[in-house]
Amino acid sequence: MRCGWSGNGWVEYPSLNVMIRALVSKLALRFPRMVSLLPTSNPVVTQRYRCPGPGAARTLIVFLPGISDLAKDYARYGFIEAVQQKGWSADLVVVDAHYGYYANRSILDRLHEDVFEPAKMLGYQNRWIVGISLGGFGALLYTSRHDTDVTGVIAIAPYLGKPAVVEEITAAGGIRNWRPNTLGEHDYERQVWAWLKQYGDPDTQGPALCLAYGERDTFVEAHRVLGAILPPEQVFVESGAHDWTTWQKLWHAILASDVFVQFDRCLSD
Repeated sequence: MRCGWSGNGWVEYPSLNVMIRALVSKLALRFPRMVSLLPTSNPVVTQRYRCPGPGAARTLIVFLPGISDLAKDYARYGFIEAVQQKGWSADLVVVDAHYGYYANRSILDRLHEDVFEPAKMLGYQNRWIVGISLGGFGALLYTSRHDTDVTGVIAIAPYLGKPAVVEEITAAGGIRNWRPNTLGEHDYERQVWAWLKQYGDPDTQGPALCLAYGERDTFVEAHRVLGAILPPEQVFVESGAHDWTTWQKLWHAILASDVFVQFDRCLSD
């Protein structure tokens, strides 16, 4: 058993092997009944880390894993330590939001009720959300529904929808020209793209948005479509594919750019 931090304190939960979770998640995409092998908890399990900065932390950075990843992978691959070395007054929370939460459509409720609402009650003035792959999609989806909860989004190699959706937007001449048809209640992919259209306006008042991806990423075509409407300083590109080696390079580039400080009044104090 392993321990994780939740809104109700430290709880134990079974540690899943990365390969098992990846296999079950991919099978569940094809055979929905297999989602039962990815049980979801209420509240969602989280892991909490602190940075050694001065004073009480007023910034919270929330991390969402990819479809094949575990919450502990952010620490395993150095993401947590890299932030701690910045010396910021910030707290970090990694959410064990696996594919099961997306499949049963509870991801938005769990993030809102178990992470962001408690964060506001605890006095965090700025609240960032970082997501990789499926977690990147989750970060964008959550922010599209609760934009006042979020100071900024760091979407690393995000899943941005099925190829048909991306092709539809490309055929329209890009996201600025794309006019979606009536959006279905659960058409989350087009809903996210419709929300992203606002970033084509340089005067948008939405949360900060940064995109990061590898040149050989599985979802690179979608990334290029989104990156085309963002300021160059908010788009990070490295050589590499859809893997942790590439994501590590991107994360260090993001931290070195001080993009957090640019948009976070607490970290810039």
